[in-house]
Order: sequence, then C-alpha cells, then structure tokens
Amino acid sequence: ESFLKAVRNSGLVGLGGAGFPTHIKLSLRDPAKVDTLVINIAECEPYITSDYRNVMEDGPDIVDGIDLVRKYVGKIENVYIGVEDNKPKAIQKLQVLTQNKSYIKVFPMRSQYPKGAEKVLIYETTGRVVGDGMIPADVGVIVMNGTSIAFLAQFLRHSADLQAHYRRWFSGDNPQKYPGASGRKVRGYHRVLRRLQAGAEEDAYGRTHDGHHHF
Repeated sequence: ESFLKAVRNSGLVGLGGAGFPTHIKLSLRDPAKVDTLVINIAECEPYITSDYRNVMEDGPDIVDGIDLVRKYVGKIENVYIGVEDNKPKAIQKLQVLTQNKSYIKVFPMRSQYPKGAEKVLIYETTGRVVGDGMIPADVGVIVMNGTSIAFLAQFLRHSADLQAHYRRWFSGDNPQKYPGASGRKVRGYHRVLRRLQAGAEEDAYGRTHDGHHHF
C-alpha cells in the first residue's frame, strides 16, 4: 500500500505515449496471478530514440526500478526487456547491467513495426496471447515503458518531480539531457540553446544566467 501510494504521489503515467496512470496499472485485482514483468524499450516508430538514450544514460535506474516492482507488486519471477535489434549498444549495456540477475532476460527483437505495441511485445517476449477484451494482467503480465520504470527508481530515491522532464538535445555526436518544465514551447528551447551555445548558463526555469528568460 505504501509503495502504491508513493507511485500515485509521483504523478507517474506511462511515458511511452499512452499516459495511463502507473499506480492504477500496478493496483492488481489478483496480484498472485501476475508472474511476469515486460519492459518496453522497442521504440519501433521511426526516429524515436528517447528510451534508447535513457538506457545509455540512466540504465542502472531501469534495473533498480525493475527490482522495486518485483519487490512490491505481484509475484514476479520473470522479467523480459524487449529491445529492437537496431539498438546494439543498448542491448549490450543492458546485458552487462543484468548479468548477475538471472530473472532478467534482455530480449532482442527484429526491428519491425509494431513490435512495441503492448500485445505484440507480450507475445514476442513471453508467447502469451492477450485476447480481445483482456488486459495484460489477465495473462499474468505487467508491461512498463523503460523510461517509466527508470523514473520510478529515481523518484523513490530522490523524490523527483515528474513535471521536470528531460529534454534531449543533440549536438554532433554528443547527445545531452536537458531538464525542463512540462509545457514549454519549442521555440523557447531554441532560444535557450542559442544562449547556451554563446556560453551562458541556465537554470531549471528557463532563465539563462545572463538575465534572459525564454519561456
């Protein structure tokens, strides 16, 4: 109960795009029936790399989040991390991070749409079929996005605020995470980037330390 309350207080919703409240997903009708956790890092849509960057930069948080869900939710014995095979560096990093955790299996999948769709992912990793009118828990599975489960670990460790999302900016071969409040306009980020490239520093509210505010 205290774990689910903490998840609810975090404000976490599915960060893979669905936006479903995580505390509801983890509030199982029959906890003893759920024995499998599937982590979705497929990112089968073209040009989407947020979860990939999350693995490369915050991979240990994904593993910590998995362990938290295993500890407090259901009777989870098996964990599958579904990753499309066009992300070899992410696959390798996850394999290293989980090498001493026999209950976690990194599951490379052929890069093909719609491998990241929930029912498709469950079938690919577990062989279980979620029929019409069913939800994953009906076949003993919980599915969570990789960034969602990493955030869960971060929140419980640092009481992070979900409203401080990470924006990811790319400069040549040097991808960066950039913290910013939800609801900012894209043009504001462009202004900040121009100021930062000129050498200014910026705080979490969009103000560069040379006195400019861009949002």
